[in-house]
Amino acid sequence: MLNIDIVMDAMNAAGISLESDISIEDNQNIGFEELGLDSLDLFNLFLELENITDRAVPDDEIDNFKTISDILTKY
Repeated sequence: MLNIDIVMDAMNAAGISLESDISIEDNQNIGFEELGLDSLDLFNLFLELENITDRAVPDDEIDNFKTISDILTKY
């Protein structure tokens, strides 16, 4: 099962950085766009999550994930 640390590790491995004043732990329900993530960031994030977990999300289902919280509960 995923936890916030795994998602943060995947974000770091994907080269995704947030503004220094944004805390993922405190903003799990904020939309990816509001966090500054674009479609390429999300693609890279899910590639890294796949590498970490050996579980793939079909490309057409990635749009169903809107927040970090969605990743934690649906992935």
